[in-house]
Amino acid sequence: RDPQKDREFLEDLVDRINQGSLDCPELDRWRTPQSLLEGHRLAAADHESRWCVYEEAGKSVGAAFLIRDDEANAWELQFFGVVPEARGRGLGVAI
Repeated sequence: RDPQKDREFLEDLVDRINQGSLDCPELDRWRTPQSLLEGHRLAAADHESRWCVYEEAGKSVGAAFLIRDDEANAWELQFFGVVPEARGRGLGVAI
């Protein structure tokens, strides 16, 4: 998916992933899908980046956003998650 062309799709997917997440729920009112995507866009401005969407049976069930850290010769995971209806089946480990 292209983060600019598919922005609405990605915002919806991130919103679904954040529903019921136990990953710092105290931050949810500030950590909107729009702010997460904008933060990744800004962090990736001068670096190679990847937006990976994972599907199961034709449905989007998870995502991972990564940025290349050239100094460390590694990929930094910026965002990762699985939608509520797909949790508990090992998809997070697989992703």
